[in-house]
Formats: sequence, structure tokens, C-alpha cells
Amino acid sequence: MGFSIKPLPSYKFWIILSVSLFVFSVLSLCVYRLFLTYTDTTSNQAPLPTEFLFRQLRYYALEIPLLEEAIYRGVFCVCLRSVFGFKTTIIVSGILFALLHFIYRNPGIDNILGGFFLSWAFLISKSLLVPFLFHSVGNSLYLFFIAVN
Repeated sequence: MGFSIKPLPSYKFWIILSVSLFVFSVLSLCVYRLFLTYTDTTSNQAPLPTEFLFRQLRYYALEIPLLEEAIYRGVFCVCLRSVFGFKTTIIVSGILFALLHFIYRNPGIDNILGGFFLSWAFLISKSLLVPFLFHSVGNSLYLFFIAVN
């Protein structure tokens, strides 16, 4: 478990799920931007430099997901799964993931739910590739969200 390139149940399943989550995220961002447009009167901030954005993109979309997925899914989930059941593994791994983000002063419902979702995705797919890609896209959307605001 964890080192397969071909995820289970199928590529089609993960592509449909990915597209659905992406559409939901984009729609959520659009609704949020509309809300800010009509309520925010202090949007005179300078845009972020492109070089800064590319460094942040590399860090948030590649380095962090690679490290966190290797630790939380590749080590914790595999060890927990050998001792506990499916649901307990998801809960414990998700709590550990959320706790790390809380310790590093990045608490949020997205990190709490993300930990559970990424653990579930790993256990279902039996591949680190799936949670890595979800984590990478999620962090990229977050960076885009910051850049747009």
C-alpha cells in the first residue's frame, strides 16, 4: 500500500472526483469574490510579485505536499492501518494532520477536513499519488485565493 502508481478503484473515479471538487472550489471562490466585491471597501492592496508567487507555488504545491503525504499517509496511515481499522486510521491520521497545522499556526476547517479526506483517498486508492495530487491542487488553489485577494 502506498507506492503504487495506478490508483484503485480506477483513474476514472479519481478524475470525476477531482473535477467535481475543482468545480466546487472555483464556484466557492467566485461566490466569495462576489461577496467581497459588494462588502469590501479597502481592496487597494498592491499585487504580489510574480517571483514570490512562483516560489510559494513550488513550496506549497510540491515540497509541502510531498513531505506531508510521505509522513502522514506513507508512514502514519500504513502503520495505523496495520493496527486499527479503516475508520480509526482515517480519524487518527486526520487529527494528527490537523494538529500539525494547528501547531504551525495554520488552523482551519480546510486542514481538519483535508486530513480526513487525504487519509480516505490514500486508503481507498492504495497510492500516495492520489493524496499528493489532491494536496498539491488544494494548496495551489489556496495560493491562488491569496493572490486574487
